[in-house]
Amino acid sequence: MAQTTTKKERLLAHKSPLVRAVAEASLSVVSIQGEKQYESVNLKQGTANSRSESRTSVPVKENTTHIGMGSGVIIDERGYILTNNHVVKDLLKIQIITNDETVYRDVEFIRNDVSTDLALLKINPLNPLKKIKFGKSSEVLPGEDVYAIGNPYGLQGSITRGIISGLNRPLKSSETISYDSVIQTDAAINPGNSGGPLINMDGEMIGLNAAVREDAQNIAFVIPVDIVKDVVNRMLSQSVAKMTHYGMEFKTVDIDSEEYPFSENKGDCLIVDSVTPRSPASSAGIEKGDVILTSNQYEIHSPLDFTCSLIGISLMDSVDIKLYRQGNEIESNLAFSNLATKRDEILALKDRHSNLSDPISLPKSSSLNLQSANTNPSYGAAPDRNQNASLVSDISNHLSANDSIKKAQEVRRFFGIEIQDISLNEYQKRFPSLTVISIGEINIIPSGGVLVNSVIQDCQFLSSEIQKGDVIFGFVVGDLEENQLGITTLDHLYYIAQKWDEYAALSPDQKAKFYLIRDNKPYFLEINMVK
Repeated sequence: MAQTTTKKERLLAHKSPLVRAVAEASLSVVSIQGEKQYESVNLKQGTANSRSESRTSVPVKENTTHIGMGSGVIIDERGYILTNNHVVKDLLKIQIITNDETVYRDVEFIRNDVSTDLALLKINPLNPLKKIKFGKSSEVLPGEDVYAIGNPYGLQGSITRGIISGLNRPLKSSETISYDSVIQTDAAINPGNSGGPLINMDGEMIGLNAAVREDAQNIAFVIPVDIVKDVVNRMLSQSVAKMTHYGMEFKTVDIDSEEYPFSENKGDCLIVDSVTPRSPASSAGIEKGDVILTSNQYEIHSPLDFTCSLIGISLMDSVDIKLYRQGNEIESNLAFSNLATKRDEILALKDRHSNLSDPISLPKSSSLNLQSANTNPSYGAAPDRNQNASLVSDISNHLSANDSIKKAQEVRRFFGIEIQDISLNEYQKRFPSLTVISIGEINIIPSGGVLVNSVIQDCQFLSSEIQKGDVIFGFVVGDLEENQLGITTLDHLYYIAQKWDEYAALSPDQKAKFYLIRDNKPYFLEINMVK
């Protein structure tokens, strides 16, 4: 059956490649609208007590509601939308309108990066959306024709034309937002254009419209797309795709097609620069120098593409990877769990806290030593859980009420969460299939956990990552065994908070992992230890 075409498609078929490129890019641009409240002061006439007294003006504070508007760009067909943070900051009742005028009122805020003024939103489209094509801001030259697409003053889908006026401009747009190198353009950018793309003649996004010089004409500034891709990749890695540890570092290379004669990838290709030993990538047979062609059926050209391919994947899942190596295409399966095979490669997250200098000086009688192992036919060696559980509870018996209150307050302040202990028996009842959790070639054996009852935003660590209902059971920093800690009580999180700076100094990349269970699936959160 012949595929039907719309009138617009038939018209575009007769237009120039430039018109078609702009029309295609416009499909990826959305309008963002909402309400913003401002406090204003009005003078109202007071009452006079007598005829001789004059009325006085009394200042009255009132909240005034204005309609805020901006633009956004679709970066993933599943509904992930990028915009400026200042577009959505303090915006109430957000709604997003796509190019086909579909209105979405159920908008999820995923993450923001205040320093670069970027924010990531999510809608749930009925059908896959059209994502923007990314270009390279490193290849942009002054004088190049560019086009800004957006929602100026509510005029959805407006397109303005200009040139690249300058490169590498420093810009300080607020006390918290400054750039070392932005793109300057004379394309008309007005209120409502912020968060929309600046595209080149091929319809590729080369930057995100961000600011204008208010005391001048035709001077606007754009965040380079190379910066945008790095920040978006980090935001996605820290949010929806953060659960998948794969053990690879990448580099992006513009590959000559004669050296790498495969049809799937042209131009930029993603090459594996290093593979971590004993990682899922190592177990999958991936090697340094491999070119990632596809992941989870997504075509891969950049680290951002690879991160997007892992959205929705958990530690219990795996993805099919297609590689190019030395003239051959290779298929591999990258599994994030259930890979442990050797009995001598078992990592049991023990309670090691009392083996170190404890800031609250727990009684020596409550010291927890490494437990002797029982044999579990399904999983290999495992610690004696009942003995471990009794020793953990023994610690709690020695804590005074004041100690518990102090620790709860410190955990709330430091991590931004309120918790309750989950005993080993309760853990086993809740998660009978998660007695041993495999990550790469390592088995983790939880001995209980702590349940997150509430999350307080804007705290120092964890609060932006964790969710109510999560059960945290482990903490790992660096490669040393003594820094692989089980978490089964409030005392353990308090201990980690007290030694945080010391742990940060031990970690080469200043990152730590918290292991948790969410929706009956094991995950880990990689946390930057220095902010």
